[in-house]
Amino acid sequence: MKYLELKSFTTLTLSLTAVLLFILTACDDKTGQKISIVKSERTQEKHPEVAIQKEDNDHSIKTDETKDVFKEITEKQNNSSILDDTVLPLSELNKPSSSSTYGITSNQQDISKNILSIIDSNKGHKKRPLRIVYFNPKDRKPVAGYQQRIQKIMLELQSFYGKGMEQNGFGYRTFDLEMKQGHLKIHFIQSQEPSQNYSRDSKTSQQIYSMTADKFKENGIDIEKETVIAFQNLAKIDADSFYDTSAPYYGTWNTNKHRKGFCYVVDSEYLNWKNLSQNKNKIQFNGTRTMTTGELASGQIGGVCHELGHAFCLNHTHSDSVQNQKFGTALMGYGNWTFKQELRQEGKGTYLSFISAAKLIGHPCFSPLKSGSHNLQIMDISFNSMNSILEIHGSILSSPDVYAVIAYCDDTANKSDYDATGWVGTVDNMGKFQLSINELKPNKSYQLNLQFLFVNGNESTEQITINTNATGIPSLEDAVREKIILRPAIQAKLKNNRSKSDEILKELTSSNNSRSVKFLANTIKVMDKPQNKYAGNIPDSIKEIYLSQIKWDSGLTGYSSPRNNRVQEDNTQNPWPFLASSQNIHRFGLYAHANSEYTYKLDAKWKTLKGKCALRNKMKGSVKFIIKGDGKELFNSDNVTDSKEYKYNISVKDISTIQLIVTDSGDGKNSDWGQWLSPKLSR
Repeated sequence: MKYLELKSFTTLTLSLTAVLLFILTACDDKTGQKISIVKSERTQEKHPEVAIQKEDNDHSIKTDETKDVFKEITEKQNNSSILDDTVLPLSELNKPSSSSTYGITSNQQDISKNILSIIDSNKGHKKRPLRIVYFNPKDRKPVAGYQQRIQKIMLELQSFYGKGMEQNGFGYRTFDLEMKQGHLKIHFIQSQEPSQNYSRDSKTSQQIYSMTADKFKENGIDIEKETVIAFQNLAKIDADSFYDTSAPYYGTWNTNKHRKGFCYVVDSEYLNWKNLSQNKNKIQFNGTRTMTTGELASGQIGGVCHELGHAFCLNHTHSDSVQNQKFGTALMGYGNWTFKQELRQEGKGTYLSFISAAKLIGHPCFSPLKSGSHNLQIMDISFNSMNSILEIHGSILSSPDVYAVIAYCDDTANKSDYDATGWVGTVDNMGKFQLSINELKPNKSYQLNLQFLFVNGNESTEQITINTNATGIPSLEDAVREKIILRPAIQAKLKNNRSKSDEILKELTSSNNSRSVKFLANTIKVMDKPQNKYAGNIPDSIKEIYLSQIKWDSGLTGYSSPRNNRVQEDNTQNPWPFLASSQNIHRFGLYAHANSEYTYKLDAKWKTLKGKCALRNKMKGSVKFIIKGDGKELFNSDNVTDSKEYKYNISVKDISTIQLIVTDSGDGKNSDWGQWLSPKLSR
């Protein structure tokens, strides 16, 4: 390894600990070290292979340049308590930063104006037209008058969406249809298989999608960049009964890149706008309900409108009680069954909710948008509860701009998400956002989907669990704030993408963020940091040092590989690789899943070893922590079955070799996630 020039240090502002780690890494001698993995890693804990690392003995430090560097570190160490700032109490997590209150309005009218301003200032390509497909099986003729009926319905739905956008403060904006000489263009697909070969399953939907893609390709259309609704002539109709269960009936979408969408609905003689006002002629629907022709028309045409919403990337939501009381039933809730029921004086009907309108304004079928990818870094996020209201504040860095932050709050006790409430917040020109989550009920568990909507139509989602107590006051899962802010940096670190991780961490540590975020960001920096000096070769000027800052002579773990300053992490979606007990998070330490052993040659140059040991937080294993010096037992924790911290402070004077051992207590190693926390050598 080449030596680094000392002048590089003058451009960095580092803690003493970070400088120490950096120098120990950079100042290796030129002979190099060999590292061999005896057995490979396994990704499953159930039957892991043992992974062993062993290095050759190091050589002494010889250069005057290196000695001067260690002298500088020693002087700083003797005048600083930075090594004591290496533990974060868990009670510090989820605390807001000092700048977590933002004076952003939550008034709906002001939010819509702000959203419109951002969208219109980022105009791009022309709007995307909605493509209409008609799928017909081999053994059937198209339903009589399908072109006229579908054209009437689509023009009316075009108006419904446009008026809904206008009602929500976005002006009359709606989707465009392919028209030719005043007639709706319908892409007709004739199947070569009979209707009996199709059903409501994924195979049928895949077949129809594939045939549509081929048809589009013949006309120079890329289905991956389109929004499509397919009317299927697959309904089963008897004298007085109707079944639409013989065909796919749902919508699917992709929220990134091209915002493509595809939905499947069923055509029949009952799919007729004229039928909406009828309240006679009882019909049995799917063998479960009896309804009038008008009610069936509401369900079928409302179903077209609802599934079309999914093709436009809309989630299920019943909106909020205020809008429901005023306007009826939200389209993306159960609004398909109430669609135009006001024509029969049976209710208020169906409306387009504010949260749905806020998403539609950022869809290429409703606004001319620029395409492309996106990047998002959540710099800060805070959660404050008052009564049954959860206030969310935060700040972001994004490319391109985020025009709104929305939230869907769904009761996890319900099997479906049709009853999810929806909330909208705006983003100012500094990247600060705010929104309120209301209508939380007592003793409930909710899944909150927090979505960041970009001006190019893309979106990014955070999933958060909320629990309410007997009075409806919400609380959050452990460390959710820190997990959201730090996730991109952790994921980059675990993928060995050092440049990306360092870039994110630099922003987080330089911002006005909370102590917990800055502490954890600095901890991520030292995770798996390569060490190049053995304990016996550390200059005498260094009076204390953590074991994870030096090289072990050999290391073994019962699951995955030996690691310094973090644990093994298999959850790539929501990683949390910190060394954590039930009390604290430690910056320095050793991952030690049973059965494990770390060996260090001290060469009788150190006096004490002190620190703590614990099972990983919330793990229910059973281990023993043992420390040996020259083969003699110096510490034994006895059986540990919880994640509380256990202290040790032992003399290693005149000892040449120490071993840190974790055993499985004789009952197997499942969940035996041992950790050596802040193990520190002192002169």
